[in-house]
Amino acid sequence: MREKNSTLRHVDMENYDGYRHPVRVLEGTPLHDWYGLDELDVNSYHHQGIKKVAKRLEPMAYSLDGLVEAVFTPSHPFQVGLQFHPERMLPAYTGNRRVYDAFAKAVKAYHRRAHRSGSRASRAKKRKRRSR
Repeated sequence: MREKNSTLRHVDMENYDGYRHPVRVLEGTPLHDWYGLDELDVNSYHHQGIKKVAKRLEPMAYSLDGLVEAVFTPSHPFQVGLQFHPERMLPAYTGNRRVYDAFAKAVKAYHRRAHRSGSRASRAKKRKRRSR
């Protein structure tokens, strides 16, 4: 990252899938829950980073040069942003799979909520039509 004046490489085009760099994982975050580790070696394909974390977001991990590598919204069931790609390093950590399991669980819960509220609305419309 040129703007950070860092010597840490966040991408290696010569070793695209194999290159890893360490990140510090913050305790009390979903990322820490998924991985159970304080540090990970992650793949990195990005040439951009988060300059200022939005108010509703919380950092979950930092690279050694201080760049935010992962964020989440505490008030949302699954709103995360990762600067690395767990799907491209599945064998490295069991936590990589847990990220996707958490995502699938959130999608299913959202679908159930949407279906229930849609069903209620549909039933209310039918009752209204019958009462006319």
